[in-house]
Amino acid sequence: MIETALEAVVAAAAAGILVLLAPRDGWSTEGKGVRFPWTGSLAVALTAIVSLWLSEGATLFALSQRWHSLFASAVVAGVGGLVATVNITPVVFGPFSGPRTFRPAALAITAFIAVALLAFPGHDGSGFRIACAASTAVGALILATPSQHYPRTTGFMFAVSLGAMAGILASTGSLKVALAAAALALFCATTGAIAWASSRFSQGPAFAMASLVMLVAFGMYGMAYHDEDGVPVIVWWFVSLSPLVLIAAPIVHAKITPSPHVDR
Repeated sequence: MIETALEAVVAAAAAGILVLLAPRDGWSTEGKGVRFPWTGSLAVALTAIVSLWLSEGATLFALSQRWHSLFASAVVAGVGGLVATVNITPVVFGPFSGPRTFRPAALAITAFIAVALLAFPGHDGSGFRIACAASTAVGALILATPSQHYPRTTGFMFAVSLGAMAGILASTGSLKVALAAAALALFCATTGAIAWASSRFSQGPAFAMASLVMLVAFGMYGMAYHDEDGVPVIVWWFVSLSPLVLIAAPIVHAKITPSPHVDR
C-alpha cells in the first residue's frame, strides 16, 4: 500500500517534470529574458492522469464511474493550454519555434470547458457547474500575468493549495484523488525550486490555468462525494480558489524589492 502510494505521488510528479523540462530551448541559459516551456499544461495534466491511473488502473480511461471524468478534465486542460500557448503561425520552422505567447481568451475557454464537463453525483446541475466553470475561467485570466512573472511564488503557492486539498481529501477517505493532489503539489513545488535555480524559467500561464482547473476539479469532487463528512462547502471553495491570492504578488514584490527585477 505504501509503495503504491509513493508511486502514485513520486512517479507521477517525476513524469510531469520530465514533460515540463523536455523542450529546454525556450528557457535555456542562452539569451536574455524569462521564457516558459510550451509543455506547461501538458505536464500538469500528465501528472494528474498518471497518478490516478497508478491508483485506479485502466478503468480510469473507460470513464466507467462519474468521478473518472477527472481524467477527461485533465486532458481538456492539458491540450487546451497547449493550443493557447504554442505559436502555431510559423510554417517553415514548425509550431514549436519562436517566442512563447499565450492567448488569454483560449485559456479562459479551456478552463471553462474543462470544469463544466464535471458532473458529479448530487452536483450535476447546470447552475453549479457553470458557476464553478466561470470562476475557474476568471481565475485563469487573473493568474495569467503573475504566473508568468513570478514563477517562484506561483509554484510554491500552488504546491501549498494542492497539498491542503490532498490533506482534506485524505481525511475524508478519498485516498486515490488525494494522492493525485499530492502528486501535483510535489510537481508544483519542484517547479518553484527550478524557478529559484534558473533565472530564465517560468511555468507560464497555461501551467497556472491547468493547475487551477485540477484544484477546482478536486474541490468539486470533494463537495460532491463528501458533503456529509463534516467539511464545510466554504472550505472546498476557499482551498480551490486560494491561488488567486497571487494577484497580490506584484504589490508584495514591489514592497520588499526596491529593484525592478522579476521575482529574483
